[in-house]
Amino acid sequence: MGLFYSATLFIRNKFSRRFGLIFTIFFIIFFVALLVGLIGITFSRTIIIIGQKIIRIGLLIDLSILIYGTWKLEEN
Repeated sequence: MGLFYSATLFIRNKFSRRFGLIFTIFFIIFFVALLVGLIGITFSRTIIIIGQKIIRIGLLIDLSILIYGTWKLEEN
């Protein structure tokens, strides 16, 4: 789903390419978060916890930028 949304953001002229790139980064970070959650049992617990925190912060930043961009688009 994230792949299709990313492609749509790049194709549509309504959004700038910057938001397509940001959503692509969001999609990749989210995918990595899912992989860490699924295969994290075999790794060290400390590495999993640190990885989860970094992923959550990245998701928060990316999603905040996307929400702000969509809000500004709706105002115009």
